[in-house]
Amino acid sequence: MGGVPRFVFRNDKSFKEILEKGFPSTAILCWENDSVLPKIWLAFIFEAVVCEASVTRDDEKTGGNYMMIKLRGGCQLCVQFICETLVVELACEALQAAVTYGQVDMKKKCLAFIEGSTREVVKTRGFHELSDVAMIEILHSDSLMIDEFELIRAVREWAHVNSVVLDKSVPEISKEVVKELRLALLSPEELTSLENDNKKENFIPVERIAETWKFHALKKGSGAPFHLFKRRIGTLSRDHHKYLDLYYK
Repeated sequence: MGGVPRFVFRNDKSFKEILEKGFPSTAILCWENDSVLPKIWLAFIFEAVVCEASVTRDDEKTGGNYMMIKLRGGCQLCVQFICETLVVELACEALQAAVTYGQVDMKKKCLAFIEGSTREVVKTRGFHELSDVAMIEILHSDSLMIDEFELIRAVREWAHVNSVVLDKSVPEISKEVVKELRLALLSPEELTSLENDNKKENFIPVERIAETWKFHALKKGSGAPFHLFKRRIGTLSRDHHKYLDLYYK
């Protein structure tokens, strides 16, 4: 690999500066540890054209990891690399890149990772920076390892963060996303708590909450989509779930 340019990335800024100066057709990309892999790299690999990429651990010159990359063909090897090195802190950033650039296989693998580590993933910065489209991809899943009440709180926090960043109201930010929250999984006590908190921000339309109260009263659904009554893998059992099993098994 003599004569091939070598770039060491320690943060987003160093990566961006190198890209602005112009990237060679063949280069060695080095980073000190997996957590350094910057978001800009996720976008870069789909904009660039990559024909060869090989990853090696513990580079003797940097004390970290490196990839030799040639910019000429497709990006499949980079997709493979990201999927094989997913960590909690970067899972949502990888999912966002997959959704943005239409990488179906990568999206499936990111979702599978997020499903298995949901409680940890929802606490990351990447989760709070997801687009509404990417968030809906997560909420469609029946396999999330998190209870619905905790998931709703995490999505509410996401909406607040994006409300500030995008200078939009919480209801405007959450309009499409909250349609995928499974309110029927909550107990009456939890629904009461959610309703009281909701009065301050209107995070969830009052009509959705009213529909859920109707479910508790009648012990059956009232025309809402089937999947909203289905328990996720991480859903904690509640007494009223026996009615879910009866009508939506």
